[in-house]
This record gives sequence, C-alpha cells and structure tokens, in this order.
Amino acid sequence: MRAPGRINLIGEHTDYNGLPVLPMAINREIILVAAPRDDAVVELHNTNPCFEPRAFTISSDIEPYQLGDWGNYAKAAVQALHRHFARDVSRLQGLRALVDGNVPMASGLASSSALVVAFALAFLNANNLSMEPQTLAELLAEGEQYVGTRGGGMDQAVCLMAQAGHALKIEFFPTRVEQIPIPPGYSFVVCHSMVEAPKTLSARRAYNVRAAESRLAAALLGKALSRKMQNRMVAIERLGDLYSTDLHLSEAEIDFLLQETFLKDNYTLGEIAYMLGASEDFVCRKYLSAFSPEEARTLDRLKLRSRSRHVLSEGRRVRQAAEALRVSEMNEFGKLMYESHESCATDYEVSIPELDALVAIARESGALGSRLTGAGFGGCTISLVENALVEGFVRLLERSHSRGGDRTEKGNLTFDDRIFVAKPMPAAMVLR
Repeated sequence: MRAPGRINLIGEHTDYNGLPVLPMAINREIILVAAPRDDAVVELHNTNPCFEPRAFTISSDIEPYQLGDWGNYAKAAVQALHRHFARDVSRLQGLRALVDGNVPMASGLASSSALVVAFALAFLNANNLSMEPQTLAELLAEGEQYVGTRGGGMDQAVCLMAQAGHALKIEFFPTRVEQIPIPPGYSFVVCHSMVEAPKTLSARRAYNVRAAESRLAAALLGKALSRKMQNRMVAIERLGDLYSTDLHLSEAEIDFLLQETFLKDNYTLGEIAYMLGASEDFVCRKYLSAFSPEEARTLDRLKLRSRSRHVLSEGRRVRQAAEALRVSEMNEFGKLMYESHESCATDYEVSIPELDALVAIARESGALGSRLTGAGFGGCTISLVENALVEGFVRLLERSHSRGGDRTEKGNLTFDDRIFVAKPMPAAMVLR
C-alpha cells in the first residue's frame, strides 16, 4: 500500500467549516506491506524503532492507546471500517503489517491521515472488500476523530483522489472534487520551521478550540439571520452554510451580518449561552464536546468575530486561487497565498514566529507567494517559485534558515525533510 502526504496550497481550517480547500498530494508517502491473518487480530510493526510493535482485536468499539500513540491511527481506520461492514460481512480478518515512509511527522504534511488511509487500504485488501474513494474518504474523515481532533475531510480526500500534475479543489458535505492542472514552469518549495505540530498532543487543544469557536460563531450567525428574516428558522451548522442557495446571501450581506452580530471579538461561555437562549450546560454538550465538562468551562475568551472573518475570507481566497490556477495567473495565486498566511496568523492565530519568519524570508528571496500549510502551530511553509529560480531560492533558504546548509539531522528531520520541492503526485493505491 502507498499513501501520499499532501500540501495544502490554500484553504486553511475551511474544510470542517464546509468551505473549499485546494491541496495536492506530494512526493512523500507512507508505504505499508501487509498480509492477512486467519484471526481477528491486527498486528503492527514499523521500520522506525521509535515505534514499538502493536496488536489489537478488530471490533466496532476499540479501546484507544494513550494519546499520540501511532497504533491509534490503525485503530481509527479499522474501527471505522468494521462499523461500516459489520452488518454485511459475517467475519472480518485481521492482518500483519509493516510500515515505512518518508512523510515528516508533525509537519503539517498529513502523515497521520496518510497512515490511516494506508491501514484502511490494507484492511480492505485483506478482506477482499472495496469502496469508492469518495465514500472511503468521508468514512475515514469521520473515523479519524478517534485520535482526538475534530478535523475536516481534506487530508483523506486528497490522499485518495489526487491525480498526478494536479491540485484538487475539494468541496464538502458532500465531498466533490475538481482536478485543476498545475501550470508548467512553477514549483512549490516546502520549508520546515523546525517546530513540530502534533495535532494529537500539544496542539490538540488549540486546534479543537478553533473548531469549537467556528461552530459557535455559525450558531450565533444563524440565530441573527433568523431574527432578520422575521423569525424564519435558519439552521446554520457550519460557516459555509451561509452560502446556501436557499439563503441567497451576497458576500456583502454576509460581511454585514458578521459585523452586526459580533460587536466584539472575545465572548465568555455565559455570554454565548445568553445570546443563543440556552444554558451553559447545553452549549458545552452541543458545541464543546471535544472537551471534558470541566475543561469546557475554562474556555472564557472565545474569539468568534476574528475566527469567522478568517474562515469566510479564506473560502473566498480558495475560489479565487482555483480560478487563478485554471488560467495560469500565478502572480495572483501568489498574492492570495500571502494574504492567506496573514489571515492565518492574525485572525485564526495558528501561525508561530518561526513560520512568519520563513514567509518573510521567502518574500525577500523572490517567492511569488508563501504561507503556512496544514493546521499550523508549527510544521512547514510552502512557497510558489518560478522553476528557473528554484535552485537559487533553495540556496537562499538554506543560508537564512538552515545555518549555511548544515546537513545534520534535527530530531526526526533529515536535511532533505527540511527543504524540498513538492511534486504533484497521484492518489493512494494498492501495489502488488
């Protein structure tokens, strides 16, 4: 099994908000060799000695390992597939698997989702089962919440539906994919900030807070919209629902709704409950379920205006960037990348100084555009560079960022992990 990592060209934190993204699969991948067992045990091994062997029994309710354990990604895939097939297949077989790969971990390049996809393909193959890529992507996006983060479906969709030489414009709920060729003459250069961003560990809480802030903002905007429409019930589950064809809202009307609903940025849990006409307990159960009740009540500075502003403006940037890509307007594409990074840094607050510095270095070194890629809180930037300038651009990055081309390993990162040119690759596949 081969499952690629990805870079997200533009569209950060929009997928779980029901707005589009524009990623591409890259030339870094998870490789998994597997064989069926004659029982219901899944046995895992890894070529990296840092990851100890794991084994568990297939079921629809698998007890997780401790937070951050690599075995949880296999459990996420197997549990989701077991729940899907259990009623139709009387007996599901386990498997024995060996994992290798070169997607840098905790780098914002979707190593975890590539791992989940690889395990899913191995489990399907061991049981002579198949699924349409779109159906499998949606199933695994839901299933991957097992590891503790409330993400969207971008990573699974691009991993399973990518096409060589193309980016994917992905819409959600339901998943729809448009393949857009990447114009010749340009490259995306990946540069690691040297700060890890493990969504299942240190960054998990910050990631889940922003997802919750977005859901709360959507609920309050729906409440405000209901009042404007003479108490016609308007259900806004995600910020992307504001673009529903039933509502016929223009961009200007959405912006005005945002301004008049959120007169300030920070809201307490009590204020939000009052605005929704609900109890704090109800708000915690419905919108803050990723947190324990005790932890949810500590979230007393929830930023709703700025989070909404980022998500809605980022959705627009994705649509504009996709159009720029179609007509090879790469200067415009690069401009949108810079704007996206600024919004990620100031409104969604998922950047860090190291990422900001890399974007500034890229701008000074001639990149048409540069931005963080992935959920943020560490990981990598990507920079759009003309092919003729890539070699010199990489040398400038090495001097500015890598201390004169120091080729020693830094933690889990080799030098080649730290700066590389991403190639648009095909989707995950079973190799026989």
